[in-house]
Amino acid sequence: MMDGNKSIKKIIIWGAKYQFKVIRPILISQGFKIELLIDQTPNLKKYLGYDVVNSLEDFKKWRKNKNVKDELGFIICISNPNGKIREKKAKELINLGLKPISIISKSARIAEDVVLGDGLQILENVVIHPGSKIGDYCIFLSNSLIDHDCVIGKCVELAGGVNLAGRIHIGDYSWLGIGSTVFADQNSVDPRIIGNNCIIGASSLVNKNIPNNYIAYGIPAKKIRKNEK
Repeated sequence: MMDGNKSIKKIIIWGAKYQFKVIRPILISQGFKIELLIDQTPNLKKYLGYDVVNSLEDFKKWRKNKNVKDELGFIICISNPNGKIREKKAKELINLGLKPISIISKSARIAEDVVLGDGLQILENVVIHPGSKIGDYCIFLSNSLIDHDCVIGKCVELAGGVNLAGRIHIGDYSWLGIGSTVFADQNSVDPRIIGNNCIIGASSLVNKNIPNNYIAYGIPAKKIRKNEK
């Protein structure tokens, strides 16, 4: 496991909506100080009692006016199938010298040999078993299970209650809906593969590989149409 930048306690949040609302109790319980929210909703100036600025330029002005010299971390609270946007905003803040922070619930259980990327959000009761590798800026919502030897690309989101059996590979920017299940062929050593930029519908059962850039759902999951985003 990687500790990331856990010594940094003053953080900026990009995204003043539901994902921030969800992780806020974890942040507070772990001693993080939320300095400011950035959200591009016009005229939004407060959210849950925190100050909000509406652009990166406004953030730069805030930082200058406050004369903030402490090292700042950040978390990107943009969820659902928006992994590419999450990565873009992270790069913008890194270019300003901020550091990505991983937030991991104390109730999560992660095997010691799991390789973790940066900027992760791992919520309550998530379980990650041995031999797995997790890319940067993933979001794993409550009660998700990642079994042994899974490989998860960057900016992937698992909604609540997703179950990945052993040997599942998921490509960059993909999103699995609530309660979906993926398992590999027990008569083969090959992994089950969900490609890049895929969307798997809620409660789906994936028992075949899904190519890049597809929306799939059902029991069993079938390719429905291309994901053009």
